[in-house]
Amino acid sequence: MNMKTISKPVPSSAKHSHKAEAGAEAPPVALTQAERGVYVLTFDLPGKSVNVLNQPVMDALDACLDRVARLEGNGSEHSRLAGQARGLLIRSAKPGCFIAGADVEEIGRIADESTAEKLSVMGQRIFGRIEALAIPSAALISGTCLGGGLELALACDWRLVSAGAGSKTSLGLPEVKLGLLPGWGGTQRLPRVVGLRRALDLILSGRAVDAHAAVKMGLADAFAPDEDAVTWAVNWLADKADAGERNRKPKRARGRSWLERSALGRRLLFRGARKKLQAKVGSHYPAPYRALDSIANSARLPLQKGLAREAALFAPLALTPASRGLLHVFDLQQNGKRAAKKFSSKGDGAKLDSCGVIGAGLMGSGIAAALASSGIRVRLKDIEPAAVARGLARARQIFDEAAARRKMDRAAANACMQRISPTTDMSGFGRAQVVIEAVAEDLAIKRQVFSQIEAAVGADCVIATNTSSLRVSDLAAAAAHPERVLGLHFFNPAHKMPLVEVVLTDLTSEAAAARAVQLVSQMGKTPVIVRDVPGFLVNRILLPYLIEALYLLTEGTKPARIDRAMRAFGMPMGPLELIDQIGLPIAGHVARHLA
Repeated sequence: MNMKTISKPVPSSAKHSHKAEAGAEAPPVALTQAERGVYVLTFDLPGKSVNVLNQPVMDALDACLDRVARLEGNGSEHSRLAGQARGLLIRSAKPGCFIAGADVEEIGRIADESTAEKLSVMGQRIFGRIEALAIPSAALISGTCLGGGLELALACDWRLVSAGAGSKTSLGLPEVKLGLLPGWGGTQRLPRVVGLRRALDLILSGRAVDAHAAVKMGLADAFAPDEDAVTWAVNWLADKADAGERNRKPKRARGRSWLERSALGRRLLFRGARKKLQAKVGSHYPAPYRALDSIANSARLPLQKGLAREAALFAPLALTPASRGLLHVFDLQQNGKRAAKKFSSKGDGAKLDSCGVIGAGLMGSGIAAALASSGIRVRLKDIEPAAVARGLARARQIFDEAAARRKMDRAAANACMQRISPTTDMSGFGRAQVVIEAVAEDLAIKRQVFSQIEAAVGADCVIATNTSSLRVSDLAAAAAHPERVLGLHFFNPAHKMPLVEVVLTDLTSEAAAARAVQLVSQMGKTPVIVRDVPGFLVNRILLPYLIEALYLLTEGTKPARIDRAMRAFGMPMGPLELIDQIGLPIAGHVARHLA
């Protein structure tokens, strides 16, 4: 929609005036008039690449809703002068982001339960105003729509989503990953829109879904076009207003199982969900259990009473050690992303589309699968055809499992597999922008492989080693061009683990570092930029823990007791089981190197 279409400012009272003085910062939420009586409420947080819901933004939204209320056609002189509102479209001016959620820093500053409950009630009240509008409303969602962003969208009549080529639209309520529950109406409205089973899955896992999955499950109502989406959405909403349509009461029984339609079935559903939580998270994380209780309230309480209970359940969670710890982890991840952005800005910024992987073993095949699932073509090499075949079979298994778990459809899984091309020689590596070596932890073998890579690749290709214990500088020293050598240390299983250590030597160039960070970010993983020191970062933390477990073992403690104690403490597996997965030769090699 061009600026002429949304050009008429909405009159405001002195109390809520948003007229910017000379040099003043633009408001984070603006209300403008479009065509056919539809008004457009636009989120655009100044100075930020994403929209978040902090207190100033919520205050601005509240003020805009005051103005919408005066435009709903109540017959007043003001309403007749301004033009009667017939619909409200909520959108974002940020490319790739609708609303990323509540401001995590504000949540981290909550000092007591009373403040936490007031924060929850405040958000519920403001979003409730959207739901209570006399005119139809719709959220136009493109990009990230998470947490409070989705809770806002759920208060609208309809949700329209962008799903074009390259779309990164994602909808979800990830609060449990921060030790919280959705406290602005999410546990009450999501079950009413998509049903209890789907709401339990989304809220208790914290996972997000793409635009196609959102429409399929009823979370979104229609696909918006890639071009001129605002104009299309304005007309779509105006057509609904012309027809007198609202979407206030979703048909709960449509597509729902008997488990959701009967009191007995719902009890069985909630009991099963609780058993799954006990098996998966134990007693260390209270948030999923409180979220389950709140979702259960949505099935037996009217909306307002359910919201009150939601706020009461949210309040104590904000102060738990689990939430504080998870908020700290989130902060570390954001710092990592900021550091990655700083490094990648020193490169050309071009999207990578071709990589090579040497070594088709467990790590190499996992890295190849992770690259292929990110849309990158991969040349996978090993010295024997049988080794390459095993690597391809492992990659196929990874994609098949993803399709079985509905993380991708069968066509996408096949497309990922087709991006991996096998070889037993260095043909095809000339086009690679990054080549990752993932062969045995032997310096002589790796140097030989590096020599082959340098002879086959282009002048600007970055050469990376996946070593977990050797000095990257020792490999770079023997290279003809040490400035393009670095480490990319993936963790097993490479297609699942979210961190990748980017190991820089004193000779690594800024351009090579930027490309490596760009690759890791493009794969959807978090790059951790580290120096070339023994153990890098993760193994410097992990190895002392594993060594202590081995001391206990040598002193006579039974292996099962050691692992059982650490699982009870909250670790996903015991330390001795982890050593078995790493492999005794590799674990021993890393330990000797770190010593």
